[in-house]
Amino acid sequence: MSQTEARIDEGVEKEKDVIELGEANAALKELVQEKEIAYCSVRTLVDLHSGFDDKGRVADLAEARETINAIKPNLIMARKNIIEAVRVVYEAIKIYQITYEI
Repeated sequence: MSQTEARIDEGVEKEKDVIELGEANAALKELVQEKEIAYCSVRTLVDLHSGFDDKGRVADLAEARETINAIKPNLIMARKNIIEAVRVVYEAIKIYQITYEI
């Protein structure tokens, strides 16, 4: 159980409305999972490193460009997921603080 889930459980025990926090936590987990999928795709392409030598230097410009272009959509998706996850959690915390005047 994560620290967030423990805090949500504490809120439930104290009869506080923690529905939004629970939903934010679930959304965060889903977005993190999506980020992991994107990261694994990128990692696979980087490990193949077509166009790069073992030290990461460009060995073949055309192949290196193809590798970068293949990685780019996955990096963009991972970035968007991370930003959205932070936004969801931030909004849930803000609502909780306003509700309970913290």
